Amino acid sequence: LAEEVTLGLNLIPASLQEGGSRKRGGSGEENIVDYRKAKEEFEREFFSLRLAENGWNVSRTSQEVGLERSNLHRKIKQLGLRDRGKGK
Repeated sequence: LAEEVTLGLNLIPASLQEGGSRKRGGSGEENIVDYRKAKEEFEREFFSLRLAENGWNVSRTSQEVGLERSNLHRKIKQLGLRDRGKGK
């Protein structure tokens, strides 16, 4: 089983901490777009941090965050994450 992970405010992108992406009123579609954007920004920050902490060891990171390794690979590709330490 994965270890319990505590998430701090430091993982929330600054643009979202003060409600920067919040919109009110309308049909609700604006809120859906903002939710998706906020979720994607959070996931990008979260997985980037976790992968960096584990030296981009996907197996170790997947265990730490509680995802199957194949799902983490899919998420890395979906978010366009790259190991900045590699010269590629």
